[in-house]
Amino acid sequence: MSVGRTEVRVRFGDIRSCDSKEPGSVVALPANEFFDDDCIRDGRSALGAYMKHAFCDQIADIQKLIAQKLANAPSELVEREYNERAMSYGLAKCVHLKDPLSSGRNLMLVSVTTKRAGVGLRSEARYLFAAMKAICQEMNDGRLSDLYLPVMGSGHVGLSQNWRCFTSYSRPKR
Repeated sequence: MSVGRTEVRVRFGDIRSCDSKEPGSVVALPANEFFDDDCIRDGRSALGAYMKHAFCDQIADIQKLIAQKLANAPSELVEREYNERAMSYGLAKCVHLKDPLSSGRNLMLVSVTTKRAGVGLRSEARYLFAAMKAICQEMNDGRLSDLYLPVMGSGHVGLSQNWRCFTSYSRPKR
């Protein structure tokens, strides 16, 4: 489907097959508002499956890069669990990792879920729309043209393991 000068394609497959090593391409992956959860190591989540595939034994190093990127970012102390507080960077916060660990890859992590004591883990459609806006802004700033994006949601109650989908967006090359 074409929307203006943008071509949108839905592809069925596995996000791990997208390596984002082509100039102008990026893989965007869902994260929580704290950028600290176990999903990055969980092969059942899009984030974990991609990270385990692309960075195998270097996930701790990737987490350090994410923490460095967020070191001066605005944040708010919130009650994530009863009697447990954590720094939230908010929803639709985008962390862009350019060539992390000299991998040649181009990645974005974007917060699409929130967690609060008494409420639990949540993702809503408006969070996803805000995340897409943040991704598009980062793509515009970085002059990126191709986006690979897994199906996003809360991740913990989502699609079965046998059905995987990702979407790619391409803008005309200049």
